[in-house]
Amino acid sequence: MKTDPLHSLIFNGLYNSLALRKLPIAKQLWLGLWRYSSAKNHLLVSTHLFGQDVIINNGNNFKNTAYTYPRLNAPILACIDAAFAAHGPVRYIDIGVAIGDTPLMVFAHGEAKIEKIICIDGDAAFFDILSHNLRHYAGKVALVCQLLSAQEEEIAELVWDRNATANASGEGKVQARPLDSVLLPFAGQPVHVIKIDVDGFDGQVMAGAQHTLATHSPLVIFEWNSTLFARTGNDIIQPFQFLAANGYTRLVWFDNFGHFSHFSLSTQDVANNAQSLHALAQFCDENYARTGYHFDIIALPDSGPYTPNHLAKLAAEVPMPKV
Repeated sequence: MKTDPLHSLIFNGLYNSLALRKLPIAKQLWLGLWRYSSAKNHLLVSTHLFGQDVIINNGNNFKNTAYTYPRLNAPILACIDAAFAAHGPVRYIDIGVAIGDTPLMVFAHGEAKIEKIICIDGDAAFFDILSHNLRHYAGKVALVCQLLSAQEEEIAELVWDRNATANASGEGKVQARPLDSVLLPFAGQPVHVIKIDVDGFDGQVMAGAQHTLATHSPLVIFEWNSTLFARTGNDIIQPFQFLAANGYTRLVWFDNFGHFSHFSLSTQDVANNAQSLHALAQFCDENYARTGYHFDIIALPDSGPYTPNHLAKLAAEVPMPKV
């Protein structure tokens, strides 16, 4: 894949000088150069991510965000560690994997803890980058280019947002499938952790995984982003209704920077308390433009070895790999 040398130099130079943003004058110069370069988001740049040489779309803010918020994605590693302690090497499904930053982080955290990562993304541009970035882990990853929904159906096409993600809010239509169907080639193999990060489509994806959840009782970590639920025309209550009906009653909530927020010990109560959810949604919406504020939620199955307190503790203490 061809990268742009000039903008690779700018991208890496800006990342390596992030400390300058603490100085008021230097911060304005830094932000100005970032806006100039990242506007050319059709370009690809070469950089390093979790110890690997990777390609990333120009303007992708993941490295900057991870530098600013060192606990970013700690709840995902907490799920991996809890599943590894309970079952041994983990089979992990990453839905909305984009450029592969999360699998790279998971492997950097402990490759021996992973048996297999099934990486699913429906954006062709992201998928090409993903394939390149995970080339060193070919024996431990399976890559699936597919959009997911609650059933076989057409959904809105993807639209890129913030140069780092894509949400289903476009005018055209594209075909989507349920996760249960996509996983048929892997039938008979255990599933320990499912991560869903699909920018407002999380409830729909979850609804297409009923058989998988009933069969394997994995930990499920999903994004609850009320701004993107509205943008994609989905119901913020849907994930909790589905979980309550499928044996997932305990939730551990984190902010989008990886910090513990609170527990919910009855998904039925959450699903029935629309007033409380809409109050949380209003808070998220008011802060989305500035920080992308949302919640990442771990859902625990009723049966099994996991407890909310342990997951929260793991997320607070798990060592974070160097970006």
